[in-house]
Amino acid sequence: MADDVKVLGMPAASGRWLMVLVGLVIQLCLGAIYAYGVVRVPITAYFKTLGLNPTAMDMTWPFITFLLFFAFTMPLAGPYIQKVGPKKVSMIGGDLLESAG
Repeated sequence: MADDVKVLGMPAASGRWLMVLVGLVIQLCLGAIYAYGVVRVPITAYFKTLGLNPTAMDMTWPFITFLLFFAFTMPLAGPYIQKVGPKKVSMIGGDLLESAG
């Protein structure tokens, strides 16, 4: 390997491990919506203590909405990944999610 190869601005030997960690964090973020299935029941119980009686469908709408948004935006992001690269597209996606929250 050439000494001048850089990954994320660092020598390739150390930069590649940072790339692995960044990829892992991105994958965790993409899979975070599936954790909703675990917390849905406790959230429903909490709403019931407040005197509300949400139906199963009421509690499923956030999951459905996110998955629809996710499914529609991924094909739109594909061409941008090829044009400007995955780093910029990931940063823009993260900024959009942060500003929505």
